Amino acid sequence: TLLLFIPCLWGTTFGTSSLAMATHMTSDLWVAAGSVLPPVGLSLLFLTGAFVMRSAGCIINDMWDMQFDRNVARTKGRPIANGDVTQTEAFLYLTAHLVVGLLVCLSLNDAALGTAIPSVFLVAGYPLAKRFTNLPQLVLGFTFNWGILVGFASATGTLSGAVAPVYLAGVVWTLLYDTIYGHQDKKDDIKIGVKSAALYFGEDKRAYYIMGAATGGLLAAGGLL
Repeated sequence: TLLLFIPCLWGTTFGTSSLAMATHMTSDLWVAAGSVLPPVGLSLLFLTGAFVMRSAGCIINDMWDMQFDRNVARTKGRPIANGDVTQTEAFLYLTAHLVVGLLVCLSLNDAALGTAIPSVFLVAGYPLAKRFTNLPQLVLGFTFNWGILVGFASATGTLSGAVAPVYLAGVVWTLLYDTIYGHQDKKDDIKIGVKSAALYFGEDKRAYYIMGAATGGLLAAGGLL
């Protein structure tokens, strides 16, 4: 949940800080970031949204990957994979989470609502990425960090290119940590024929150094632009 919630806070804080600078409340980004924090109510909305959409994403992932999960040591005990939960039960549980997610979206301003809705397609489509691309973690990055865009829109009432470096920083950050996480499944991934960034990059540490540097560089660019 935190991996979805933190990007929301990034986007909201960046948006409120940018708005403060644009309206001449302060000319210092660091002062703006410290004095114009996200409202508590909005943060709680994002926390709720992060929780239900993280859960929804896990349900969708497990529904798509039921056959794969049965053949992976780490995932074969998941309730859908082992038969404890049927596809119908999972769908009903998913629907309940999506309804709560929709209620959260409807509580946001129009710009944030319009930005949030397309994320459903990323959430639904991400589990398929490992079937078609060597970098499914990159797709996960675009999905997990969508909250940066929603948070920015909720704070500013619009969506602009100014937030792009921060969003891309989040994408690369997710690519980095989830690629490292994916190393534990490499043997099973090869066995069942799915793709992953861990397999693609292998033991080449340069790729991880580059991703780390890119994350920091993009965050710095977001502060300067």
